[in-house]
Amino acid sequence: MRDITFGTGEYYHVYVRGVDKRNMFMDDVDRRRFLATMQKANIIDDQCRVAIISFVLMSNHIHLLLRHERSDGVPAFMQRLHNSYAKYFNKRHDREGHLCSSKYKAKHIDSDAYFLHLTRYIHKNPLSLRGVTSRTLEEYRWSSYRHYLGFERQPFVDAEAVLGDFKEQGSYRAFMNIRLHNDVIEPYLFNEE
Repeated sequence: MRDITFGTGEYYHVYVRGVDKRNMFMDDVDRRRFLATMQKANIIDDQCRVAIISFVLMSNHIHLLLRHERSDGVPAFMQRLHNSYAKYFNKRHDREGHLCSSKYKAKHIDSDAYFLHLTRYIHKNPLSLRGVTSRTLEEYRWSSYRHYLGFERQPFVDAEAVLGDFKEQGSYRAFMNIRLHNDVIEPYLFNEE
């Protein structure tokens, strides 16, 4: 049993990693399929199970910032997302078995600081990839960051909860460029080992 209770209207940091740290995405076709699956898995009876506040797709893991919208919210969304994408991935890549190392991990976001800095952490995650720099982060297509900057519309992303705190154009970008000590966000993160 998961040792977290999901509350309607509450925010959660959700993390999923590929089994044995293997890739969950082999190419951009997989990434596009995951985004489409994420959007489809969220709708039931014309209502959203969760609000997707921010996300990032890395090669072997994903981070999501979600708001639990209804009683079955996060658990139903994650189950449908995982099952649907894993079936697609296994069929396309002629493999069998689990795609993810275990059930997803989720942490309740219990403060405004955690909420705000988590979006920054999620959007900066691609900086760990070879070839992605602070200068080119805006070009990384597999996160909600481009939506936050107004470069690309992702209709399934609800960024208003974050962007409402940034009144001036470009101030979220400025927030992303502020250097923070790791101890600001580190206590809230998952051990990815």
